[in-house]
Amino acid sequence: MIRKLFFTLTAVCIALSGIAQKEKGEGWEKRKEQIYSQKVAFITQKLELSTEESQNFWPLYNDFENKKEEIQKGRVNKVVHGKHPDFSQLTNDDADKMIEEHFQVMQRMLDLEKDFTTKLKKVIPSAKVVRLQYVEMEFKRQLLDQLRSDRRASKEKK
Repeated sequence: MIRKLFFTLTAVCIALSGIAQKEKGEGWEKRKEQIYSQKVAFITQKLELSTEESQNFWPLYNDFENKKEEIQKGRVNKVVHGKHPDFSQLTNDDADKMIEEHFQVMQRMLDLEKDFTTKLKKVIPSAKVVRLQYVEMEFKRQLLDQLRSDRRASKEKK
């Protein structure tokens, strides 16, 4: 589940970074703020967060998202901007290093997720903590659908 979520998030980050390159500067920042506002409203509504729950939830969530983004940026930068190995020349030692790096990143993500969940259970009921994963996936799915729709609409205008 976490692995699937991680890959979905990575795909969204890559898609959004591609859009960011097209929409420069303030245009991208404005779009990012709009997406964030939509996400806040969506999660708040779907989790049925009370005012008190929201006040405690969002600082934890934002901190978690920032830390997660740092981990993902490192991985995405290495994959997208890094030099891909020549697999025909890849030694077992190099492959073992790559495998170990992969597990270190996954362990950092798991540790972060565990810490976040522990903190979150103190401010919202466990049932809402569990629902959060599904709500986030639903939001990402809708966002990707919207991006695809926007892309199709812009192609049709040309």
